[in-house]
Amino acid sequence: MKLKKMIVGVTKTDIKNFLKLQNKINITDIFINDEIRLNGIVQFLGMNINIETELNISKVKFNSVYLNINSFKILKMNIVNSISKKVFNYVINVFTDLEGISFEGNDFKLEVDKLINRYYKEQGLIDLNKMQVTEVSIINKEIEIVFGGIDIDTEVIRKEYGVDEIPYVEAEIVSE
Repeated sequence: MKLKKMIVGVTKTDIKNFLKLQNKINITDIFINDEIRLNGIVQFLGMNINIETELNISKVKFNSVYLNINSFKILKMNIVNSISKKVFNYVINVFTDLEGISFEGNDFKLEVDKLINRYYKEQGLIDLNKMQVTEVSIINKEIEIVFGGIDIDTEVIRKEYGVDEIPYVEAEIVSE
């Protein structure tokens, strides 16, 4: 049996929960439309600084998702340009402290295999290390990640049922 692809929907709640892994920026709101907009508060030089950044999905390459920074703003504050650049660099450093995230050019690079191995511990039926991201898009206010190259380990099922052969695998097709 070969599962050709799987689509995972990532909501703003999922993103917010993931971003809580770093504790230096409080992400207050996330908007997913044509792009991903993050609003948050950064503590910098003893001040609470409100920021807003807009990201778009620029490409998928070698099992990595690239998010391009469209804009970065410091909100409700008159601040000199040099401090603004320091806050921007600080924000980049905070997010790249998370294992599996780096910054290349103008893009955050999310290495899917490293993120899975670092932050997702249980792997039963499907070996997530063998999955390849083939496409990422924003549809209906969710980020849809399409995975291919999925290998289902039927050994897990055989052990669970204590049999050498599995008579059938039942699947349910869901649509929203």
